[in-house]
Amino acid sequence: QAWPAPHSALFGVVGSSVAHSRSPLLWNEASRRVGGGGPYAAVSAPDFRAFLDGHSQPSFRGFSVTAPFKKEALAAAGSSDDASIEAGASNFILRQEDGSWSAHQTDGPGALDSLKDAGLAEGCVVLILGAGGAARGAGLEALKRGHAVVFAARRKEAADEAAAGLAAQGSVSGIGMTGFDLEEMGAIIHATPVGSSAHPGNLLEDHAFAEGVPVLDMVYEPAWTGLLQQAVVAEDVSQARI
Repeated sequence: QAWPAPHSALFGVVGSSVAHSRSPLLWNEASRRVGGGGPYAAVSAPDFRAFLDGHSQPSFRGFSVTAPFKKEALAAAGSSDDASIEAGASNFILRQEDGSWSAHQTDGPGALDSLKDAGLAEGCVVLILGAGGAARGAGLEALKRGHAVVFAARRKEAADEAAAGLAAQGSVSGIGMTGFDLEEMGAIIHATPVGSSAHPGNLLEDHAFAEGVPVLDMVYEPAWTGLLQQAVVAEDVSQARI
């Protein structure tokens, strides 16, 4: 996407494919309402380092970072917040006065705050589908808030790696996509592209949902993924049985 005319501060979201992203809609509206921001665009890039080199002008102030660049964002930053270091990934970089980038991790707090608003029980087990940057950020925050975490991925070694990286933070384990019982889970966070318009599917379609378990799907498009529809149907059935 072409950038607007030069402005004192320009922002955006960068990933290998960002056509699905609703970040420009959200952030431009927030800037309009609150003020203090600048134009925010979506930028697809094949190479993250080359992207940063091509956006070295001071007017480019900050970028949300999405798949597959969250680990690279952390590696490219001159400084990082503790959450980025602990999670091994960042989802936002901000330009500093010396021209370097600082890395930040907000995936986790956003996910857990949303689940709390939906009725997340204290101390329950949180199942996280996926093992990438967003999954690790959510896992870190869940552990910090006293939850046990289970990473589930189609490649069990990826889930094991995510769990190992957060082992010092609390009770965390990694399993494959068939090694769990949803009855034992107190919340579900889906952090993979599966279920999006570009990658149709539902990783849990063969599983039965427990009553009252909050589900968060990080997929942008469609708004009602197969996973969320399944969760809603399961909840409606449970309520009908009461």
